[in-house]
Amino acid sequence: MHRRLENQLDGLSRYAYCLTRNYENARDLVQNCAVKALVARNVPSDERAFRAWLFKILRNVFFDNLRKQATEDKLLRELMNDSLIEGNNSQGLDVYSIEQRKINILAVHEGLAKLKTSQREILVLIDMIGFSYNEVAGLLKVPVGTVMSRLSRARNALLNQIDEADSEMATVTQIGKRK
Repeated sequence: MHRRLENQLDGLSRYAYCLTRNYENARDLVQNCAVKALVARNVPSDERAFRAWLFKILRNVFFDNLRKQATEDKLLRELMNDSLIEGNNSQGLDVYSIEQRKINILAVHEGLAKLKTSQREILVLIDMIGFSYNEVAGLLKVPVGTVMSRLSRARNALLNQIDEADSEMATVTQIGKRK
């Protein structure tokens, strides 16, 4: 099986690049395809059928990833819009505070985008969607304590991302003042 898969890697890589237009994403896509193929129970024995089967797996993984990303993006947009609307209606905010809220939301959005998928997932499930620790533990099939520790690490990672962005912005601002 491994040899048969290795013989198809060049073609899979080219096809993955065609789909993603990005070398890193293409490499990840091929890797995910290979993992799915290696754990599959019913593998075609005919070489042509095997090749077609691999390319179908790769294509399915690509579209699954697109759907997942679209869902995450839609959720974040909705959360950002809801947050801005709630702030405008309930707090009587002035223009400065509305702009500051937008900046804060964008900073969180950027920070989330830089996190590992597993960290982003736990934050979204608990902090944004509102699932309980027990619900997330059941969903992810891990103990509640694991959910709590993953959430803590994910929150710290998000805060670090936001702090780094703030530091970079302060540096850019100071450089701009010198000119």
